[in-house]
Amino acid sequence: MASTLFLALAMNSFTVFAQSMLPSSSTEAEALLNSGWWGNTSSADHCVWCKIPYTLGNLSQLVSLDLSYSNFDGILPHTLGNLRKLVSLDLSNNFLQGSLPLALGNLRKLVSLDLSYNYLQGSLPLTLGNLTQLVSLDLSVNLLEGCLPFTLGDLTQLKYFRMPWNNIIGCIPSELGNLKKLVVLEMINNNFSCPIPSSMGHMTNLSHFLLQFNNLYGSIPQELGNLKNLVVMNLGLIDFVVPFPHLLVI
Repeated sequence: MASTLFLALAMNSFTVFAQSMLPSSSTEAEALLNSGWWGNTSSADHCVWCKIPYTLGNLSQLVSLDLSYSNFDGILPHTLGNLRKLVSLDLSNNFLQGSLPLALGNLRKLVSLDLSYNYLQGSLPLTLGNLTQLVSLDLSVNLLEGCLPFTLGDLTQLKYFRMPWNNIIGCIPSELGNLKKLVVLEMINNNFSCPIPSSMGHMTNLSHFLLQFNNLYGSIPQELGNLKNLVVMNLGLIDFVVPFPHLLVI
């Protein structure tokens, strides 16, 4: 039986190789060697050095990958979608660019996905809806755009969903109301332009509900009065066209 493999290289600059790793099989050892991390680390090769190597997709036993705070740039290699045993993926606080690969939807065992504080662009792929075991999804502070995919409503195990400071437009999909285990919903400073869906009143475990600095309009749905566990709600700078509903008592 193959050993469980954890790869944590967080908080490195990768100008030197600072610690050894013990791959669980010869295949994984070869994949790490082929990645080039033991090669020339001179400043002349810095641009190549800081890319996430596509050969990480060969680490088929990997369950946890942490490359946060490591000065990586470039795009997310689509081969990360081969890591089908992955439970935790943290690529936060780097300089990653480009779109989220469709292949991320292959990581069906993923429980935690953190891509915050990068320069990721483009729309969220519909395939994110395949990650039905996700408990935490953090896309904070990127350049993501387009509309939220309705398939996010399939992430019924999700408890923490953060994506402030992006450029998401359009409507908040009513399917988000399916996320009945959600505790924190933070979508501050995007470009949503719509009423607040009444279906959000179904998220009865919600404690933090943060939507300020968008272009929302209309009334606060009376259904939000069902959110009895709310501790913080900030809907600031919304253009209300009718008064607060008299049933909103939280």
